[in-house]
Amino acid sequence: MGIGAQYSNAKYICRMSMGDRIALELVNARERGLLSEIVT
Repeated sequence: MGIGAQYSNAKYICRMSMGDRIALELVNARERGLLSEIVT
């Protein structure tokens, strides 16, 4: 498994793959009611 960019490490304080980071961003957007803002 490849590890994502340094941005992930800085923002989430843990190593995660790019796919995990995208999934986490989608879940957070859904919980905040902003999913339509980031998905076309």
